[in-house]
Amino acid sequence: MSTKRFPRPVRRVLLVMGGVVALAVLLPAMVPGEVVRLKDGSTLKGRLLRVDGDSLTIRLSVGVPIKVHRNAVESIVFSDAIPASPAAVPAVAGSVPADPAGVGTVSIKFEDRNVSSKITVDKKKHWDEKVASNAIVVQFVVDGAVKYTAIDTTTDKTIYHGHDKQLKNDAELADFDIEVPAGARRCKLVVRNQDPDTFRDSFDPAPINAVLDLGEVYVRPGGLVRVDVQIDKGFLRTSSPKLERGNTGGGG
Repeated sequence: MSTKRFPRPVRRVLLVMGGVVALAVLLPAMVPGEVVRLKDGSTLKGRLLRVDGDSLTIRLSVGVPIKVHRNAVESIVFSDAIPASPAAVPAVAGSVPADPAGVGTVSIKFEDRNVSSKITVDKKKHWDEKVASNAIVVQFVVDGAVKYTAIDTTTDKTIYHGHDKQLKNDAELADFDIEVPAGARRCKLVVRNQDPDTFRDSFDPAPINAVLDLGEVYVRPGGLVRVDVQIDKGFLRTSSPKLERGNTGGGG
């Protein structure tokens, strides 16, 4: 079995993304902002970004946005202001600060790299179309726009079953870095066949069509955010809690 690698860009030193409310009280404030005191006695330091119903979005001083329910908040102390109760928070709804100038980098690192796709051709019908459909595509989407694409179109093996032929594509996913405007960005990683729908019934066992939704990723100007991705039992996974699971196909 021949295995190919997508083009690999230059490696960089990486900063792991992540963070939860429980860690926020252990980190000192790095920029001026609000002090949010919770009813459990813990304290969050950062910027209040928005209010959506009963949910408050706070960007911590380390740059990680989190959501807190209004009922969990005891008080909020604004910069150069008196303490405010949670009931007073709606007055700041919609007052989202502008994104910082500059660009940062999101780095995708695959811990599991091998993906495989097979499609059956009946007596050479639609041969070219099925070869194209069986190509394996990697895309990275930022704020709804595709910012990175890599495609493996090679057929590595042809398996004969009487008049039918099964075309197999084995690919090795390569790490990549993508520059994005600094600030909070909606990011999504896609690994799929080039056309998983037209000849869906010809794929064995099913076409690759996986989407890993990273949610809102905050990128500092000149900074770098790393996302580690695994392929576990046919699904893309990461330490991020937000993901849409899809079939990534199987080897064999």
